[in-house]
Amino acid sequence: MNNLKTYEVLCVFFICILFCLEISILGRALIGFDSDFLSAGVTLFAAFIAWILYNDWRDPYSAQKLDDERSAIRVTAKSFRNSFYEFNSHVLNFPGGIPSNTGSYFAEYMRLEAQMLNYLEDLSENLHFYSTFFLEETEDINTRTHKENLIFYSEQIKIFHEKFHEFDPYTNFVGVFDNINTNVRNRFLMGIVEKLCNDLPKELAVMQNESLKKR
Repeated sequence: MNNLKTYEVLCVFFICILFCLEISILGRALIGFDSDFLSAGVTLFAAFIAWILYNDWRDPYSAQKLDDERSAIRVTAKSFRNSFYEFNSHVLNFPGGIPSNTGSYFAEYMRLEAQMLNYLEDLSENLHFYSTFFLEETEDINTRTHKENLIFYSEQIKIFHEKFHEFDPYTNFVGVFDNINTNVRNRFLMGIVEKLCNDLPKELAVMQNESLKKR
């Protein structure tokens, strides 16, 4: 309604009335059908107004929905990054000796690992919700790059899961510490963490700005 002037709305109203009048006249002449063209015209006009109001509501709602989903991703990405650093610090501070799957160190290890993976799962779900909504709301060919990037970040989450369990299986606690003194694992996983926690929020900010410009 904000984009329509008063005279334009009135013109639409009279067009609806005239349209229904013509249909009423044709119906009476061809098949003897008698109808209340005025009521029909008002109903058609009301439907038009409802459609306009829906479109006025839909754009702000879509923008707000994207912003909410983006905020959720930003929050969970930050939580995931912090939990990863906390877990990694705990692993690097292994007190030495023979690793055991009992005791306070192992219990804390398992708690931090579960916490980190839970945050990663939350991030994956939020990214899925955002991607689904974004794909439904955008059809412009210029958004293809953004869609491809969303797929890329989803794949990064899967890779982190696979490599993390490869390096740090739940059932092989002793084997975990074979790689503690090497930085290969840390560099690889940290590279993914930086992509998810730094590059992904930046990408979403660009996507939102471009989306708002098109509305």
